Amino acid sequence: MSEISSFSLLKSAVYHGEFDKSSLIRLLENRKLLNRVVRLAEINGLYYLFITNLKEMGLDLTTSERFSCESVRLEEFKRTLKLLNEVSNQNKIDHILIKSCIDVSHVPRDVDVLIHGDEKEAFIEALLERGFKSVYQTDVETALSKDGYLKIDIYIETRYLDYTFLNEPFLWNSIVKANIFDEDHWVLNNEVNLLLLMVHGIFGHRNITFLDYIQISYILPNVELATCKNYVNENGWIQTFNIIYNEFNKIKYKVDSSSPDLYFPYKFNQKFILKLINSLNKKPITIKFLFFLYISLFIDGLIYELKKYDIYNYLLKCSYIRIAFNSFNYFIRHSVGDTKSK
Repeated sequence: MSEISSFSLLKSAVYHGEFDKSSLIRLLENRKLLNRVVRLAEINGLYYLFITNLKEMGLDLTTSERFSCESVRLEEFKRTLKLLNEVSNQNKIDHILIKSCIDVSHVPRDVDVLIHGDEKEAFIEALLERGFKSVYQTDVETALSKDGYLKIDIYIETRYLDYTFLNEPFLWNSIVKANIFDEDHWVLNNEVNLLLLMVHGIFGHRNITFLDYIQISYILPNVELATCKNYVNENGWIQTFNIIYNEFNKIKYKVDSSSPDLYFPYKFNQKFILKLINSLNKKPITIKFLFFLYISLFIDGLIYELKKYDIYNYLLKCSYIRIAFNSFNYFIRHSVGDTKSK
C-alpha cells in the first residue's frame, strides 16, 4: 500500500465518515498500514476525529497511550477557552478566536486569538497574573503558555510578506457568536474565516492540511463570495484571491475524483508562491528578498518532509532545538516581511 492509499483511507474515515468492510479489514490486518494512516491523521490535525470515527466503525484505538494524551489535550483546550472568556469578562477586553476550524472535531496545537492593539498589553498582563509565561513576542504576535493549558497565540493583525491582507476594522466588523463546549465565543464569520484560512495556509505555511481543506469545504456553500471579492478588490488583492480560489477548486477536483497524485498536507510549489507574490503588485522584488524567500521555502519544505516521520515529534520535545530553530526561522520570515507566521 502506498502513501496515496493511506490518504484514501484517511479521507474515507474523516471526510465521508465511513469505511467499506474490506478497508476496515485491511487496517485490522496490516499494522504498518494502520500506523501510516494514523501518522497522516496526526500531521493533518485530524487524529482525534480519525480515532473517534474508527471506534464507531468497529476499530477501537481509544485505549492507546497516544489517544490518552489527546484526551488530556482536549481537556486543556476546553480549560483554555474557558479561561479566555474569564479574562475577557473580568477585564472588559474582547477577543476573537481566529483560524478556527470549529465545524470539524479536532484538538488544535494552540489557540489563536485576536485582540485590539490598544488592549493587547492589558490582556497579556491578565494572563501573566494567572501564571502564564511568555514564550516569544513579535510586533504583532505574542505566545504564552502554562501547564494544563494549550499555548495561547495573541495577534493584533494579520500580515504576511509585509502585506496586511485583512485589516483590523474589517476583522472586528466580521464577528459572530459560536457555541463551543457550551460557552459562547466570538469567531470570524464564514467569509472572513475563508479568506484567513486560505491566506494563512499559503503564506503562513506554504501548504494546507486536510483539516483546513475540510473546514473550507464545509463553509464554502454558506459563503457570500461577492462579499469576499468586494473586500479583496478594495484592498488590492483581487487577482491574488482569484488565483488562490482557482487553485482550491483544482484541489477539490482532485479530492472528489480520488486523484492518485494527491497528498495532504497539500504543498504549494515555489512557482505558485512567486506567482502570488507578483500578483500583489507590491514594490519590485529585490535580490535580498528572493534570497531570504528561497531560504524560507527551503525550511518549509524541510519541515514538510520531517512531519511525515516520528523524529519530528522528538525534535519538538527538545526545547533547545525548538527555540533555536524558531528564532532562526523568525529571522528569515521577518526578512521577507512576514511578521505573523509560526
